[in-house]
Amino acid sequence: MKKTILATTVFAALSAPAMAMEPWELYGTANISIGQNSADSYTDADGNKVGSEDEMRVESHTSKFGLKGGVEISEALAAIYKLEFGIDTTNGSKDNIKGRNQYAGLQGNFGQVVIGRNDTAFKTAKGKIDLFSDYEGDMKHTFKGNQRADQTLTYALPKLSGFFGKATYVAEQDEDQDGENGFALNIGYGDAKLKKTNFYLAAAYQDKIAGYDGWRLAAAGSLYNFKLGAIYQQLEDQDKVDRDSWLLSAGYSAGNWFPKIQYSVQEVGGNDYNDVFSVGVDYKLHKKTKLFAYWTGNDFDSNGKSDLSTIALGIKHSF
Repeated sequence: MKKTILATTVFAALSAPAMAMEPWELYGTANISIGQNSADSYTDADGNKVGSEDEMRVESHTSKFGLKGGVEISEALAAIYKLEFGIDTTNGSKDNIKGRNQYAGLQGNFGQVVIGRNDTAFKTAKGKIDLFSDYEGDMKHTFKGNQRADQTLTYALPKLSGFFGKATYVAEQDEDQDGENGFALNIGYGDAKLKKTNFYLAAAYQDKIAGYDGWRLAAAGSLYNFKLGAIYQQLEDQDKVDRDSWLLSAGYSAGNWFPKIQYSVQEVGGNDYNDVFSVGVDYKLHKKTKLFAYWTGNDFDSNGKSDLSTIALGIKHSF
């Protein structure tokens, strides 16, 4: 009986028709803050004392816009595309618009195949665990491997009862590949947004992408109104230097309020390199608009870099 149910589930998932879609959809996010950045005094490589520095800044945090959509070729096959651009809303120069994920491909019973500029499978395994993504507390300050590669072929499995998987091939002509082909894989279970399931698990591996090999584990869960997450990874660079990183995050939903906290650490060659601590709060004004405030401290350990801290408040609106 159990085998019959499982077989029926698999058949239903693999024979489901392509989802109806719009030929084009305009979307985007304006994400802007005002705050103070502080750099503490430190001693440089020549033994000179460098003084502290404070500055007020208005910053754009991965503000973006794009077009996405597709057309149904048949009941079980669709052509899809995405053209996304990042925009620096605080810079009026000609360089304030840059390319983000931009690809085209096919989607159907077999899953999804796209070609173009895209986040790697290793990067996307992080899910939504980074509660300070796009801000000064972003995990990119302690985690390598969050690559958006220019020349990729990406295959995503069709979702089956909550399970997912993805593979990325990066061509050697990508400017970060140093003449080598690279690949990444991920596999996992659950909903990264913790809406369809109350937990999320993912594992990922990459080989020769932007000079790094290694693996990543990610886990998140929701319990009552709490949201908890953790990421751990080990990477080795082309000089055989190990980079170990881990992150813990927690948030609590209280009506329109969402206070949150996060801590991440990076070790290079077995020694502490830096750690980042963030605390903040979001306030939802509308399902597409929120206010936010945060403080982040980035502490560098004996590597000649200045410790940094930021306090800011801002607004994020999506359309």
